[in-house]
Amino acid sequence: MLRGRAWSVVFLALFALSCGYRVGYRAQADLPYKSVLVKKFINGSEEIGVEQWLYAALIERLQGASGVRLVYDEGSADAVLEGRVQEVRTRAFAYNKQDNVAEYRLTMIAEVRLRRASSEEVYWKDPFLTRFGQYLFLPSILEAEQNRKQAMQAVSADLARDISERILYPF
Repeated sequence: MLRGRAWSVVFLALFALSCGYRVGYRAQADLPYKSVLVKKFINGSEEIGVEQWLYAALIERLQGASGVRLVYDEGSADAVLEGRVQEVRTRAFAYNKQDNVAEYRLTMIAEVRLRRASSEEVYWKDPFLTRFGQYLFLPSILEAEQNRKQAMQAVSADLARDISERILYPF
């Protein structure tokens, strides 16, 4: 019985070593870029200011990251991150007993690409990076709008997390 378990352990160890995932492995060591310029995103949506929230969230995530250096001049960057917020949409998500909208779902779609700074060679791109968030609708217009704004900032932060992870840990 012990032999069977020993073979199982050996098999699992060999399988783990053969796949692309590594326990404790940091992908930054193999990145083809060490410095990244994040360009301000273009706003293709009707939502004013959403590109600024996404840009600020990206800068915040990448400033503290190890493995890449955030730069503000394309001449000193190895890679350039650029994108466009394509759409921000709000749809009714949940209803109360009176059949009134109680909660909305916010959807944000962005087109993002990371390219080499010295050429148009693309490291990766995602034309439809999409994230969702929900927020409560309240009878007070001010409170409802505040909830919507907070949801938009949270969705921007989620998109920024996804983008920064693709920059730092591409696979």
